Amino acid sequence: MAAVATSSTKNGWVSENGTYTYYTNGEVASGENYSYLPSISGTGYNWYLVKDGVALSGVQKWYGSYYYFEPTTYLKLDHQDYVKSQWGLWYMVGSDGIVQSGVQKWYGKYYYFDPVTYLKLDHQDYVKSQWGDWYMVGSDGIVQSGVQKWYGKYYYFDPVTYLKLDHQDYVKSQWGDWYMVGSDGIVQSGLVQWYGHYYYFNPVTYLKATNTTFSYNGMSLTADNTGIITGTTTSSQFLLKIYQATLDGWKEYGVLPSVTAAQAILESGWGQSALATEANNLFGIKGSYNGQYVIMSTAEYGSGGYYYVNAEFRKYPSFYESVVDHGYFLYSNSRYSNLLHQTGYATVTSLLQSDGYATSPTYASSLNNVITTYGLQSWDTAAGV
Repeated sequence: MAAVATSSTKNGWVSENGTYTYYTNGEVASGENYSYLPSISGTGYNWYLVKDGVALSGVQKWYGSYYYFEPTTYLKLDHQDYVKSQWGLWYMVGSDGIVQSGVQKWYGKYYYFDPVTYLKLDHQDYVKSQWGDWYMVGSDGIVQSGVQKWYGKYYYFDPVTYLKLDHQDYVKSQWGDWYMVGSDGIVQSGLVQWYGHYYYFNPVTYLKATNTTFSYNGMSLTADNTGIITGTTTSSQFLLKIYQATLDGWKEYGVLPSVTAAQAILESGWGQSALATEANNLFGIKGSYNGQYVIMSTAEYGSGGYYYVNAEFRKYPSFYESVVDHGYFLYSNSRYSNLLHQTGYATVTSLLQSDGYATSPTYASSLNNVITTYGLQSWDTAAGV
């Protein structure tokens, strides 16, 4: 119980107007101070935030931070709690009595509190924490994990770290289904390469296809009971071998996938040329690759007409390296700079011919015919062109 003077002069804590005021010989200290005073309870001393003698409670600003003082004891909160302020809004308060913002743990879950308003987030958002990492927060203010929809795409957040996945992985969702996630954290659909095999993920359900045959981007494919994809025809088997490499060639060097695939088909005879079978060289690029080459006879043209010479041709570990190196070949030769990052296949094939890639007057039209016949324009779409 607060001590009240028995004389007409007020001293100590006096209950008045629904709160407590501290008097010294009938006077109150002016201004706002955090003072060590006799306890309002009458036992010992405690610290109080006092303004013009009046003990403050609820949420109060003090030296740039907001503190919470209990409305019954007027003492600064000394344990974490989610409290209601004097104006009716709720705030998370730490064990130091300071109103918290950012990501905070509370009863086994993580919540996000706005760093400006200090209120729990009430809408879905992708937010930056006080330590710099980004988290997905739901409309209930809880930091999310697992598969979450955000701006029309599905993302995966690690259930331990709550961070967006930053590497390709095949993951189990919070409802038990498995999904393929890319290095950008986005749940993938379509044809995806994983540990040396292709798998197909339904663009509606995002689930892996098994025990089915289907057509995709000009290829006739089948999925076995584990989901591994193979081509059902010789041409589809070849296209499947170069598919991912053409997409990567666009990503790395800006060479259109449909055109790269058409060139590989024409120049290697669907991967059946001697150079393709012996050296995985689909484009007849001379020289060596990481010191590896094969010597083969090739026709040259001189004043006396065609003649044959032996020449070194690059030898690749697989078709993949051949396709990507083809992209680098075009990228690193300035004469072909005008065709890089072009999005229309007819434009690229025309530029290849005018830039002198091939001497045949029908080279561009031949490529265009292959592209339309096998629907290779869809490869450009798959690459995000």
